[in-house]
Amino acid sequence: PLSGFYRPDGKTPLSGIVKAEMSVTGSGENVTALIGSLAGAASIDIENFTIHGFDENALPRMLQATDLAVDQKPNGETLDSRRFAVIAEEATGPGHLALGNVHLDAAIGGGKVRIAPLDLARARAVLKGEVQLDLVTLALGGSGTLAFIHATDREAGLLLEIHFELDGNYDAPRIRLDPS
Repeated sequence: PLSGFYRPDGKTPLSGIVKAEMSVTGSGENVTALIGSLAGAASIDIENFTIHGFDENALPRMLQATDLAVDQKPNGETLDSRRFAVIAEEATGPGHLALGNVHLDAAIGGGKVRIAPLDLARARAVLKGEVQLDLVTLALGGSGTLAFIHATDREAGLLLEIHFELDGNYDAPRIRLDPS
């Protein structure tokens, strides 16, 4: 299970059952050099993949909190992106994004694993982007968008995209949200 394998800060941000196939080659005079030289490909299947802290039902809460914040602004001032980022983070934090069974392909080169394109969709949310892990330093990198589709306005195409940046390392990932 993914929840037992990946637990930064004792939390479980991801869950599911992982099955992977890899074909890699590498050479080096020590472990660091060997890992840094790895090249190849991987195929990853995750059953019942869930991302905790990204709530696919967050859009109504975001719209309600945004309306309230705008109503409290004097003289028709607009809501700045920093305040909206706080609203988005609070709304997307609880709950989860249950993606079901997911297949990912990864490229491995220079000791780095890269999963791209990442394109995971549900009825009310779409997660797109790319993720990279440096196998030597365990540094994380990535970026993408989390788009929320308002259920009652699906035909009209009303959606809200929140851009994210991923960095930090395997044990202490950092995600920054930017709604602009």
